Amino acid sequence: MQSALPSQHRALVLESRESGFQVKVVTTPRATIGSAIVCVAAAGILPYHREVYSGNRPLAFPTPLVAGFGAIGHVAAVGSDATALMPGQLVYVDCVVRARDDPDCLFLTAHYEGSSDGSKKLMREVWRNGTFAEYAMVPLENCIPLDEARLCSELGYSLNDLVYMAYLLVPHGGLRDITLQPGETIIVCPATGFYGSLGVQVAIVMGARVIAMGRSEEKLAKLKEDITRHSQAANIETGHSFAETRTFKLDDWKTAFDVGTEHNGIGKCVAFTP
Repeated sequence: MQSALPSQHRALVLESRESGFQVKVVTTPRATIGSAIVCVAAAGILPYHREVYSGNRPLAFPTPLVAGFGAIGHVAAVGSDATALMPGQLVYVDCVVRARDDPDCLFLTAHYEGSSDGSKKLMREVWRNGTFAEYAMVPLENCIPLDEARLCSELGYSLNDLVYMAYLLVPHGGLRDITLQPGETIIVCPATGFYGSLGVQVAIVMGARVIAMGRSEEKLAKLKEDITRHSQAANIETGHSFAETRTFKLDDWKTAFDVGTEHNGIGKCVAFTP
């Protein structure tokens, strides 16, 4: 099902790592079987994107390509095999693309082609371009429908706000894998980096008690302040017990876990690393 798509649109194109990015006018893709065309409203930027696209962080990907990450947008067109997704729907575009005949074969949209021959083929030949564009062609299954009336009209989130879920889903996947349950106590370490601090936020929302660990007392204090300001019922500590708040050094995580298990009923420990 095709809507009135423009013949061309603007995109942020990386011709090579040496030449850097250029805004170019490119041909707008058309929806094929198994795909959707999304009119991108907002796309996430990773704190290490500059390192990735400059070549300073050794993640392999083909060039030229349109850069990108997870995004929020409205469906502009869908392939003829779409049965539920419709033009006009607000969707979250997941950046993890999997082969349909091998779910272990995956890559990260526009910044890492994966480690298998299949994932490299899939990125290079089918889903090369990302979401740093006015329009993006993405797999149907990567379009997660969102309730726009509820999220935007009733709860007041902007489309830019909703992009934040692209970051939160990373630690959520790890916490889900260890089956974190409401009421459990979990150590998050290191807790003050990009994904670690997000992991603390997600664990709190999942109903867990969190003991946050890191090297910097100042950063831990700021993290706790931010968490409790936005969620007054949050149960977060940065020390040996809930009565006496002290800061663990990251190197002492094993001792901290043993002490916490004995005194605070800690059931899980998770480390978030880049």
